[in-house]
Amino acid sequence: MADPLIFSEVLLDIYNVATPQLSLIDAVEGMEGDGPSRGKPINVGAILASKDGISLDIVAAQLMGFNSLSIPSNLVAEKFHGKDSPEVIGLDVNEIAVPFKRPDPSMLRMLPVWIVHYAGNLFTVRPAIDWENAPPVERVINLSCVIAAGNYARQKL
Repeated sequence: MADPLIFSEVLLDIYNVATPQLSLIDAVEGMEGDGPSRGKPINVGAILASKDGISLDIVAAQLMGFNSLSIPSNLVAEKFHGKDSPEVIGLDVNEIAVPFKRPDPSMLRMLPVWIVHYAGNLFTVRPAIDWENAPPVERVINLSCVIAAGNYARQKL
């Protein structure tokens, strides 16, 4: 899914259906920049907890020195829930904030969504069966899980 706002709306829909009772963020050590493969570990030294996951994400963005509404999921959540400055109990977020380096924007993020969808379809790897070199179906099913084998056995009866 190339559009971060659409993906964020999907996440918010899931959150609204299955809202957790408690959300935790282990922010003892984070990853800044182009993580996880090219990011740099950064010591934050915090653990965040909230009954409201949306508020927790907003505070986490602030802790990293980001404008919380620059994060697509926070922007969508603010639009639908109106939360942009949750109450913080404990330490002042500004006092313990550790500025994070943002990931480098990729070229794909700068392109219109329709081009990204088209290009993504051209270069997306999809599994396909090479029927000429595939083993017989019975042999494949025998190597599969018990449930698949059970379904195959019922079809043969």
